[in-house]
Amino acid sequence: MQEQPFHELPEIHPTKSNRHQPLFNRKDSLSTEYQEGGENYEYWKREGDRLRVAKAYLEAIAAYESALLQKPTACYAWQQRGDLLKRLHRYEEAIASYRKALEVSANPIARYQAWNGLGALFFTLERYEESIFAYKQALALCPNSMGSPHILEMEGIAWSRLNRYLEARDCYERAYHQAVEISNKTVKKTT
Repeated sequence: MQEQPFHELPEIHPTKSNRHQPLFNRKDSLSTEYQEGGENYEYWKREGDRLRVAKAYLEAIAAYESALLQKPTACYAWQQRGDLLKRLHRYEEAIASYRKALEVSANPIARYQAWNGLGALFFTLERYEESIFAYKQALALCPNSMGSPHILEMEGIAWSRLNRYLEARDCYERAYHQAVEISNKTVKKTT
C-alpha cells in the first residue's frame, strides 16, 4: 500500500454506521487468516468478538454464524451467539443456541459456561425450575469455580421465587462458604 501525502488523506468523521470500522482495511494484511477471509473460523470468531465488544450485536451474530459455517462444532461460537440473542430478547433462539453448544462440546468448562448461560436465561424468563436445573448442571461440572458462589446465589433466588425457602437458604449458605473459601485461596496465592 503506497502512502499518500498527509494533505491528500480522506477525512474521517465517525458516524453511527462507521464508528466501529477499523481505520485500515484488515484484508490488506498478509496473514493467512485474512487472505482466506470468509473461509477461516478464527477470523470470523475474532470478528464476532470485536463486534460484540463494539455492541454491534446483529453484526456479531452474523460473524459467529459465519464462523459456525466453517466449524459447526465450535461451542464458543454457539455460546456467544446465545449470549447475544439473549441480549436482543430473542430468547427461544438463544435457548436453541445454548443447547447446541451443549450438544457439540465435551469440554467441561465450555459445558459449564453454556449451562450457566441457560440458567441465567431461564431465570430471566421466570422459568425457575429450568433455571435451577441448569445451574445445578453447571455446578456439577465446575463446583469450585470462581463463579460458583454467584451461581449458588442465583439458584437460591430461583428457589425463593418458588417459595421454597429452605432450599434457598441452603444455596445462600453454600454460596457464602464458597466465596470465603475462594477468597482465602486467593489471599494465600498473593502472599
